[in-house]
Amino acid sequence: MAGRGVATALLLVLATAGCADSDDIAKSRAIDAARESAEGMRVRFQGASTGRSGRELLESLGRVLPTGDLVAVGEPALDGEDAVIDILLVTKGEAGGGLSYADYRVRMCVQYRVTGGVEPTSTVTDIPCDQAPALDSGPVEQTITVRE
Repeated sequence: MAGRGVATALLLVLATAGCADSDDIAKSRAIDAARESAEGMRVRFQGASTGRSGRELLESLGRVLPTGDLVAVGEPALDGEDAVIDILLVTKGEAGGGLSYADYRVRMCVQYRVTGGVEPTSTVTDIPCDQAPALDSGPVEQTITVRE
């Protein structure tokens, strides 16, 4: 009988350890996905702004805005010569399976500032999420920033 108790305890320890690892992996995947998406959008916006200014810049950016259930995009606006776009992004990371399955959701609230022209630039900075577009994405475990 004592052997069964030890075996059960060992299985419980192993299963719990697997869950902890899955949780950490899922969290890491969600954070990495959000930061990669933010950088990908920055590059896409910069590419779309080459040779453009004013209304033409806004129209060009409008054609490459992200879409989907886990992203909310504010209306692109001009601020002087720059286009400004606020985005709320939610990403999900998953890991494990069966008893060790874990998922983790993060959100990131950012503002892109894009300058068109011959040598376009595009920057991304964090903004408070109460200033970002609204998104009903369900619960998120953490709000993250563009950089660690």
